[in-house]
Amino acid sequence: MTKKLQDGDSFFKKQIKFFEEVYDLSDENDERYRTFFAEYLNTGKKEFEHKVTFLGEETLTKPDILWILYSITYREKIPASILEFTKSPSQSNFNDVLNSYYYDSLLQILAYKESKLVPGILVKDTALSFIFCSIYFPDDLHLLSKQLIPQLNDYFDQEKEYPNIRDEDFGRDNTIYLAAHLAAYFELKEISDMLFDFCKKDIQTDYFNAIRDFNFLKENLEAKWIEGMADFHIKNSKRDLTLPFNHEVWQYFPIEILALLVFRQRKGLFNADTEGNEMVKIFVPYIYEKEILLDEETIRLRNRILNNV
Repeated sequence: MTKKLQDGDSFFKKQIKFFEEVYDLSDENDERYRTFFAEYLNTGKKEFEHKVTFLGEETLTKPDILWILYSITYREKIPASILEFTKSPSQSNFNDVLNSYYYDSLLQILAYKESKLVPGILVKDTALSFIFCSIYFPDDLHLLSKQLIPQLNDYFDQEKEYPNIRDEDFGRDNTIYLAAHLAAYFELKEISDMLFDFCKKDIQTDYFNAIRDFNFLKENLEAKWIEGMADFHIKNSKRDLTLPFNHEVWQYFPIEILALLVFRQRKGLFNADTEGNEMVKIFVPYIYEKEILLDEETIRLRNRILNNV
């Protein structure tokens, strides 16, 4: 086994351990939030309150639906689906993974509708949600793109005050670059222009190569950029807000690589063998299914957020 494959294997195991720990941390608050979440689905109620006792003192807290959905998505839905899929890879279990990641996209759309930003979610994170939706839920891209606009404006405002911020990564020559091209492909000009403006001007990464060579039929070209992007993904998956894969949900799920493979397949192009690539091989047998079956709860959440019903 080569050094890179060993890195991919140990990296993957590390992600699974993280989600096992998150899922095992379920507490009274999670149970309460599930009750609040069910009430939101049933009635549309968005504001809640409950009492907590800390160091002998009782305090009234008032979580809103954005925070509740944040907790449900990242502490329950995504970890549970990841653990089940990893234990037993199948099309059905991968479909459950897609359902859970769609919660992340719906969370961003809800934030847009509430004119809020999700705490800890930056433009590079929403760009990954955008890449995800471009494959499986393209009808929602126009709404998701609207959440990118205030995030980008917030960044541009910070850049005026702190010019050195431009030297940091933030996905500006990799994942954001891919999202910008996808926005252009789906004719979302406003967000495409803003994303390209956010990108670095001289991009020379495997992302550039992947997009440049997208329509080529040469297997050696494709295999090279898949390996390069996988290596980049591993190296940039850290708890660092300036890196493209700061959040564990995107560290585990290399959506930027899978998206390119899916789009190539849908164009009738040949994809190189990925069996030896530890980052993507567990996903590849299941990623090409076009019809995603949403479970009843996901459908209800989608209808509540998009149509308020």
